[in-house]
Amino acid sequence: YRFDVFIYNVLLEYFYIMKLLRSCFFTITLVFIVSFVAVAQQKTISIDLNWSAVKSYVTFNNTINYFQPVKGRWDIESSVPYSIQAFNVHGDYANFQLQDLESIELTTSELTCLAVGEYPSEFNFVTKVTSSRKNFKAIIEVNAIRVNSQTGKFEKLTNYSGVLTASVIPHIQTKNYVTSSVLSSGSGDWYKIGLTKDGIYKLDFEYLSSLGVEMNNLSTNSINIYGNGAGMLPEDNNSFRYDDLSKNSIFIEGDDDGIFNQNDYILFYAKGPNTWSLNGGLFQHNVHQYCDTSYYFININQSGANPKRIAAMSTSSAIATSVISTFNDFAYVEDETYNLGKSGREWYGDVFDVQTLHNYSFNFPNFLSQDSVSISLNTLISSTSTSPYYTVSIGSSIKQLPTLNSPSGNGQYNPYAKQKLNTFKLGTTSGDMIVAINFNKAGSPSSVGWLDFLVLNVKRQLSMVSSQMKFRSLEGISPGNVSEYRISNESNVEGVWEITDPRNVGEVPLVRNSGIASFKMNSDSLRSFISFDGSSYFSPHFFHKVEPQNLHSLAYADMIIINAPLF
Repeated sequence: YRFDVFIYNVLLEYFYIMKLLRSCFFTITLVFIVSFVAVAQQKTISIDLNWSAVKSYVTFNNTINYFQPVKGRWDIESSVPYSIQAFNVHGDYANFQLQDLESIELTTSELTCLAVGEYPSEFNFVTKVTSSRKNFKAIIEVNAIRVNSQTGKFEKLTNYSGVLTASVIPHIQTKNYVTSSVLSSGSGDWYKIGLTKDGIYKLDFEYLSSLGVEMNNLSTNSINIYGNGAGMLPEDNNSFRYDDLSKNSIFIEGDDDGIFNQNDYILFYAKGPNTWSLNGGLFQHNVHQYCDTSYYFININQSGANPKRIAAMSTSSAIATSVISTFNDFAYVEDETYNLGKSGREWYGDVFDVQTLHNYSFNFPNFLSQDSVSISLNTLISSTSTSPYYTVSIGSSIKQLPTLNSPSGNGQYNPYAKQKLNTFKLGTTSGDMIVAINFNKAGSPSSVGWLDFLVLNVKRQLSMVSSQMKFRSLEGISPGNVSEYRISNESNVEGVWEITDPRNVGEVPLVRNSGIASFKMNSDSLRSFISFDGSSYFSPHFFHKVEPQNLHSLAYADMIIINAPLF
């Protein structure tokens, strides 16, 4: 009897455990399904397009006919109607999978609305999600006409169906932000300075004294300079940006005794507001569209520690795979003078109208005449004709640029002007050159041109001829390579700094022999340097002393509004 009871109890425990497991499995499955539904949502949709009749509107000088879906728009530039449909969704990502569609041929009156040009051969569906106060809508937009690739006839979309999937994209915070700004209380005194160009800057005893710095027994260890020199902030929130002000490497003459004396001075490398990038083997500038000054901060903190100084770098002892005696240089002209639409951030320079010829001077010492000058020229033309064109010349070397594919027009909805970027080469024998740009109206007197930018890329001999010379070479860049840089006119070289990372500048040890200053560096990637003769440095402009502030300590906010002091 006891054995039977034992067996009975064992069976009860077994079935109880299995029941729990089934329950848990059901619960886990249910939670998974519910979670999945919360992440992904699908719905089948079928849309009938209602089309409006052909309509017209009058511009300043002509009448434009158009037709479009009732829920849609007419694109003036391409003469294409678009269908736009909106759906409420739960999620910040959406995708539409087309399953079926119907179309019919355009009527004769609808065909008269189309312009001469290329039209899509497919209905191209684009899906995006918009949000307002955390309410999400999936927008499906499609060009509502096409050219049937088999019949060659124009068709308009009348119905489409498919599956709309919406989901929540997990937003994982991977970036760690500092909790306190370097400008916070207790960090010493801060002085804001500004500069407009790249180079080595000098701060001497008189300069610091003029800022109001207490110079009596000023410790050199209490002096640091902060700044990022990164140019314009990126528009993309996912792009890298510095979280706080960076401490920069600096050199202090007279640092040995620890006191900043009358004859002591500070040297540091700083970046102006504009930056540059390498594109297709040519250097291209990036103009800061909101500011013409780059700002740095002098910090005097008598209780501070960890001064950051320019230290000697390690050079390579390996056999050089490339000997660098030339370098790539570039210069540009871009004046922000005219805003054609009196709106937006695009500004342009010289006008080609009454005066159709403009000259631009450049000087490249030790220019290698055997290499052509690479020119990138971005210009605009406002004209009702395609005939006007530009010519560019350096001395006797001349280049006629192509005309526009289509005129800008003069209607209310036509673009004010059309721009075109041309990249080409011209030969010249002198580094002291004048680039002449001429605008030929070609019988269209109302045509007007503008210069956006002019960029010259050249090669120069690596020879020290100025007080400061930035240089970089595109030769020999490859993993595992070592480049030996040879700077001629060695007696004029006081020193060389590597400025690839302008916040962490390093001093390059030099080998001097027979009028050549040389050094070897790994050349896995592009590296930038600056040589100087010690005769002349730049001086920054002082703005004002900065009060302590600690924006990093502020609590999280859903919205931040920045306003001018007048408001």
